[in-house]
Amino acid sequence: MRKERPCDSTPFPARRTAWDWLTWGLTNIPLQGELTFAALGDNLIHRQLYDYAFRRWGGDFSGFYEPLRETLAAYDVLAIQQEGLYVEAPEDYASYPLIGTPVEAGEALSDLGFAVVSCAGNHALDFGAEAVDRTAAFFGERGILTPGIQPSTEAAYRPYEVLEQNGVRCALLGFTASTNGHRLPEEAPWAVHTLWDEEQVRQSLREARAAADLVVVFVHWGTEYAPEPDEAQLRWAQIFADEGADVVLGTHPHVLQPWEWVAGAGGHETLVYYSLGNCISAQTDPACRLGGLAWFRAVREEDGGCRITDHGLEKVETREDGGRYTVGPVEAP
Repeated sequence: MRKERPCDSTPFPARRTAWDWLTWGLTNIPLQGELTFAALGDNLIHRQLYDYAFRRWGGDFSGFYEPLRETLAAYDVLAIQQEGLYVEAPEDYASYPLIGTPVEAGEALSDLGFAVVSCAGNHALDFGAEAVDRTAAFFGERGILTPGIQPSTEAAYRPYEVLEQNGVRCALLGFTASTNGHRLPEEAPWAVHTLWDEEQVRQSLREARAAADLVVVFVHWGTEYAPEPDEAQLRWAQIFADEGADVVLGTHPHVLQPWEWVAGAGGHETLVYYSLGNCISAQTDPACRLGGLAWFRAVREEDGGCRITDHGLEKVETREDGGRYTVGPVEAP
């Protein structure tokens, strides 16, 4: 079993006193920026969920997440993995073996305040570049970042998204290990970011590291339903650590997997959550109904460095009652 490093909760000074020439007096000047970041696993909108949302709620999907609303409100930045991109025509709604998610489902994520929706995944090309374009446009119009996909109208590969919050500049990258046999569009091979070219992945990480205080990687990888990371996950986790990623947030196995600190080149350490499981789904296996909300606190210090001062994982669970699915914190026994 891998060793999990305890949280670093060392107190740190928040401010210093200095002369402020604008106010002609002493004032407190922030020493650093700080943010709290939380991420959920696969948002897997099976037919049971979208049928219920349209039949009972007129296409409003927000009721599925209502038990999580108070929990999510505690964090500065919210992220989630979208499993299956957006389609508009009802005949394209699907949840297996292709996944086509009604575009109305995205309104719920916007309503809940998600700033980041990671979209690179094995189902990202189930409905071609058109679904990629629609999903990127939908979230882009709402100011929500979608690391791991790009509209086919863009002229070149863009390795990362940038989020600036509370004085911390974050570079967000997204990758998938598979597209279920679907080829990348010839006219836009960057539409979905993959792990297929190791040197390109490494270069993307180097560019992100040079441009940001904090580097966060969303990665769709691993073996479905496996409770432990496989060899490919361990190998890529080491690459991410060696290239300076601060946090790795994994999805795809549909079950929770462990987290650990991975030591990279030059003594850098990377916090790796191998799989956050499902946020919500209609899968029936109890392990698939249990997911995780990974969170961390990042502090940018006066010297330009950035460190994670606290982190954890709260378990969430999908519940079903009379055909209505909801996701909320795991209740204490």
